[in-house]
Amino acid sequence: MNESNIVLPPYLELEGMKIVFKNLKGEKTLYKPAGHRSFSVLFEDHEMANHLMNLGWPLKPLNPPDPEYPNDFSYHLPVRVNFDSRYPPQIYRVKGKNALLLTEDSVAMIDHATVLSADLVIAPNEWHVQGKQGISAYLQTMYAVVRETHLDAKYADYNFVDGG
Repeated sequence: MNESNIVLPPYLELEGMKIVFKNLKGEKTLYKPAGHRSFSVLFEDHEMANHLMNLGWPLKPLNPPDPEYPNDFSYHLPVRVNFDSRYPPQIYRVKGKNALLLTEDSVAMIDHATVLSADLVIAPNEWHVQGKQGISAYLQTMYAVVRETHLDAKYADYNFVDGG
């Protein structure tokens, strides 16, 4: 049994956020193995980022600060997406007035969409590996508002049928 001195921060409820480094499909990357679904939440407000780091959230600098402009950089919070948990995330793609609940098989469409903003609920999770410990962020709920084109709006009220 691991002895822990970690105090978990409260769940995060965030609105109107930008998401970056989207890999909800779980493709192999330079840094992560295949099957690792994730994205990051961008924090451009240093006061908010510092507050969250003080609570224990593992935010990371997006780029190393330039010595001439030490406050001209952002932070990001890596967020895991785990459909194999007891409580899989609820992820909605919002386009216009339509919200589509995405599944493990369809969530990859977010990777290629222009996400204008995201409303999120993120849960903290304590981890222990090889004598180290920390906190990871796991997605509970996301409403990803994606760009709607003129044609999307024009045909939004149509009932589409499968051609197969």
